[in-house]
Amino acid sequence: MSPVSASGTWPSGMVAATIRRLYGGRVSGSYHHLADRLEAVAAELDEIMFDQLREASAEKTGRPADDKRLTQARRAIEKASRLLRGSTDDCSAPAPGQSGRNSSPTVTTAGCTTVA
Repeated sequence: MSPVSASGTWPSGMVAATIRRLYGGRVSGSYHHLADRLEAVAAELDEIMFDQLREASAEKTGRPADDKRLTQARRAIEKASRLLRGSTDDCSAPAPGQSGRNSSPTVTTAGCTTVA
């Protein structure tokens, strides 16, 4: 049975787990160019999301329909970038002094989204 779902995509976390299993969490430096490209895609998604949020705010329509899906995609891309760079930081733990569930603005640095 193939791990690919009926929609033609890999289940969440399957790609990351496969990379870790095959490379023991470490990937050759030759993949940095791919990580750079993924970071550019994540930045492009950020721009799209901010544009949609600005429009929704101006129209007072609430959260854009695609916001959750785009956020999940951006996080997956950032995780893939970290894996390709060989980083073992999971970035899921809140920063010291942060609860992890906060309405404060977020900042993305080194592929990790943190509360500002």
